[in-house]
Amino acid sequence: MKRVSSITATTLALLSVGLAIYAHDVIACSLVGYSNFEQIEKNIYVATDTSEGDRKKLLSLIGEAKNRVASTYVHLASTPVIISATRMDSLKWFSSNEYATTHFLPGQSYIVIGPKGYNTDVISHELVHSGIFEQVGYWVRSVHIPVWFDEGAAMQVDFRKKYDLLVEKDNSTSLDGLRFGWQFFNGDDNELTNHYAVSKAEVKSWLRMAGDGGFQFLLKKVKSGADFDETYRKMRENEG
Repeated sequence: MKRVSSITATTLALLSVGLAIYAHDVIACSLVGYSNFEQIEKNIYVATDTSEGDRKKLLSLIGEAKNRVASTYVHLASTPVIISATRMDSLKWFSSNEYATTHFLPGQSYIVIGPKGYNTDVISHELVHSGIFEQVGYWVRSVHIPVWFDEGAAMQVDFRKKYDLLVEKDNSTSLDGLRFGWQFFNGDDNELTNHYAVSKAEVKSWLRMAGDGGFQFLLKKVKSGADFDETYRKMRENEG
């Protein structure tokens, strides 16, 4: 019995170390309140060396981004913890993305905004990820929502021109090949741009038919256990 307990304890310890190494950024985000980052509004933290001007700019951009999201997705409000810095070395524990990224733990999302993410497009994009997470929960978003849909939905409020490029069907990637993160985020800059562009075009076309009401309906159905692909297809065919 002691040997089994020892093996169990060792296994748990190794798993804990592995998790800490693999998800150190997520863990760091959850502990931001104990860091030297300053809270300038509820759930909004900035590095101590962030200038007063950049702090005001960040708050203004967040407000603009929330309004943009609300104009497209009426019922997709979210309450993420936002962590920001104007220098990447200040964010080394939270993210390696110079623009922005959203991390998730059950019950809470964390948007980390880097030096190149101080614009409405990037922040709006991340707020949609956070909103979908709050609508369906950690497990459903992680397992049942295809990455192409999550990114395509976020791209509807992201107006950066390079993602509006026309993609020739013969050269575009099928949506089936963009279902998982390891597929979607794999490739060089041109391939990644293509992935975002394809997903944006598909969800834009679908939303023209489904609208915000259909978007909410889809999320609720999938959260309740419906198959995403079948529900999406039926709505695409105007049968849902």
